[in-house]
Amino acid sequence: MKETKTKCNLCDRLFQFGPGRYKGKYIEHYEMILCNSCFKSNWDGFPPGAEGQFITHMKSKEIALPERNKQGWFPR
Repeated sequence: MKETKTKCNLCDRLFQFGPGRYKGKYIEHYEMILCNSCFKSNWDGFPPGAEGQFITHMKSKEIALPERNKQGWFPR
């Protein structure tokens, strides 16, 4: 079975995402894929350090930015 590498939309790290082994998560409403590390560490929203990458991705997909959460971060 051929290994499939995917780039995380936040950290740009390559990780295996199928077939049979998924080391990340797809967030459907943002049309983005995150490695497990970024997905787990941003459970409470995307902090200022990840904001630039998140906004760039959203603009490239022509998706409206969500309202910020009570911390002032974009929700995951």
